[in-house]
Amino acid sequence: MDSLFDEDALRLLEFDTVLGDISQKAISSYGKERIKTLKPLAEDSSILYRRVSEFNMIVMREGEPPFTVFHDLNDYIGKVKRGFSLGGEELFRSAMTMENICRLKEFFDRVSQDFPAVTEIVALLGCERGFIGDVRKKISEDGQIKDNASPVLKEIRNELKSLARNLRGRLDSIMNRYKDSLTDSLILSREGRYVLPLSAGKKNEYQGVIHGSSGSGATVYFEPQELIALNDSMRILQSREEEEVRRILRELTTLFFSTFERLEPSLEALGILDALYAACRYAKKRNGVFIGPSPSSRFYLKDARHPLINDEKVVPITFTMEEGIRGVFITGPNTGGKTVAMKTIGLAVLLMLCGLPVLADQSSEIPFFRRLFADIGDEQSIEQSLSTFSSHISRIIRIIGSVEGDSLVLLDELGAGTDPVEGSALSVAIIERLLEKSRLILTTHLTPIKLYAMERSDVENASVEFDVASLRPTYRLLMGIPGSSNAIEVSKRLGLPLEIIERARSYMDSEARDLEAVIGKLHRERSSLEEERRGLLKTRKGLEEKAQAFDEKLSMIKEKRYREVSREIDELEERLGSIIKDIERAISLSRSSSE
Repeated sequence: MDSLFDEDALRLLEFDTVLGDISQKAISSYGKERIKTLKPLAEDSSILYRRVSEFNMIVMREGEPPFTVFHDLNDYIGKVKRGFSLGGEELFRSAMTMENICRLKEFFDRVSQDFPAVTEIVALLGCERGFIGDVRKKISEDGQIKDNASPVLKEIRNELKSLARNLRGRLDSIMNRYKDSLTDSLILSREGRYVLPLSAGKKNEYQGVIHGSSGSGATVYFEPQELIALNDSMRILQSREEEEVRRILRELTTLFFSTFERLEPSLEALGILDALYAACRYAKKRNGVFIGPSPSSRFYLKDARHPLINDEKVVPITFTMEEGIRGVFITGPNTGGKTVAMKTIGLAVLLMLCGLPVLADQSSEIPFFRRLFADIGDEQSIEQSLSTFSSHISRIIRIIGSVEGDSLVLLDELGAGTDPVEGSALSVAIIERLLEKSRLILTTHLTPIKLYAMERSDVENASVEFDVASLRPTYRLLMGIPGSSNAIEVSKRLGLPLEIIERARSYMDSEARDLEAVIGKLHRERSSLEEERRGLLKTRKGLEEKAQAFDEKLSMIKEKRYREVSREIDELEERLGSIIKDIERAISLSRSSSE
C-alpha cells in the first residue's frame, strides 16, 4: 500500500535521521537502503510487526544469523544488462555474495518453519551453486583467472613460463656483452617486450629496436636484435592468453546473467532480512521494544525516550491518552521539554507503523493511525516571504484540508507569534475543527487554551515539570494538570526587583492570578507525589532485588541440603544392603548345619 503520511510531518519529526541511525546496524547496502527508504503504511504494519517479532524470537532462540559480507551487485547487474562483461574481481564478489546468501538460507530453512512471516521472505532466497562453483574453480580470491580455468589457458601459461625461462637465460648473456654501454643493470619491459637501458650515445653501435627514452634523454630503451624473435613469441602467447581470459570472463558473465531471474528477488529478500536484523540489533543496543498496532484507541507510552537524544542524557516520559480522549494539551515554560515530548510521541507512532523498535517499556500501547500531520518549530517560508505566524497558519490550513478519521495531529506552540487574545480565539476554533476529525496533541502557552481543555471531558491537560527552586526543567511529563509559564517566579528568583514583580502581578487579572496560583500548587503537590512515587519505585526495586537474591540463596541452601540428605540416604542404603547380605549368609549357614 502507498504511504499516506505527510512528508512535512516526517521531516519535522526528523524521521529520516532516526532511520539513518537504525540503518547503521545493517550489514549490507540492501538492508541499509531498505531502512532508509521506509515509509509508514507503505506496507501493512501488522505484517511488519509479526515479521520483526518472529525474527527477534529466532535470534534469541538460535543465536546470530550468518550475516557476513554482501557486496552491492546492482552495478554489476546493470553493467551486464548493458552488454558488458564483468572482470574477475567483480565475478568473485558476486559469487561470494551468493555463497553467503546460501549460508543465510540454510540457517533460516533450519529454524524458520515455526515462523510463517519470516519463512515467506526466506522462500525468496536463491542458492546459485552452479555459478558459485564455476567462479570458485576459475577465479582466485584476488580476482585473477586461475591457470586451470581451462585446458587452453593452462597450456598457454606453461608455454609462457618456459619461454620466460629461455628469455632469462639469454638476457643474462646479453647483459654481459652490453654491460659497458648500459646505464643500469636492470632488465626492463616496454609494451610487453624485454629491453635494456642503453646509454643514448651508444645506440648506433648495436643492431636492434629503440622503444623510447628516459625523461632526461640520457637512456634509450633498446631491444637487441637477438631478442626480437623471442619477444615476438612472448607477445603472441600473451595475446592468446588475454583472449582466452576474455573468453572465460564472457562465459562466466553469461552464467551470471542466467541467474538474474532468481537473483533479483533474492537480493530483495536479503535486504528485508538484513533490515530486520538491524532493527533487532538497534533494539538490543537502545533497550527498544517491538509494539504492534493496538486494537483499542488507548494510547499509552511508558518511559518513552526520544531516539535522537543520548541514552545517558534523555529523560523518559510517560504519556496517556485513554479511550474517549480526543486531545492532550501540553503546557509549561520554554525549554521545558514540551516539543521534545511531542516529538517523542510522534516518532513512537512512526516507528511502530514501520515495524521498528520503539524506545519505551513493553507495556506501552499505540493505536493505529492512518495519517499523521505535524506543525513543529518556528520555520519561516523565505520563498513566500511569510512571517512565522503566517507560515504556521499556512501549514495548519493544509492539515485541516487533509485530515480524516484515524489521524493524529501534532501542533507545536499553537497561537504563538500573534496577539494573545486573537491567537487564543483562533486557536480554540482550530482545535474544535481538528477534534471533530482527528486526535490532537498540542503545546501552548496560552491560558484560554488551558481553560478550554479543563471544560471538555474529551480533552486532557498535561505539563512539563519545572523546578522553580533550581530554575531548571526536569523534562518529565505530568499528565492531568496544566503547566505554568513561571515567568514571574523565575524572574523573582533571578533577582528582578520586588516592586517590579508586584507591579507585574497587579497587572494580571484576578482570574489569571488565581489560576496560576492553583496550577502552581497542583504542580508542587504533583511533583512531591512524583518524587515519592519514584522513591517508592526505587525502594520496591531494591526489595525485589533483595527478595530475588534471598530466593536464590534459599534455593542454593535447599540444593546443598538435598545433596547432603541424598548422600546420607545412599550411605544408609549401602549399610542396609550389607546387613541384609550378612543375614542371608547367616540363614544359609544355619540351614546347612541343621534344619
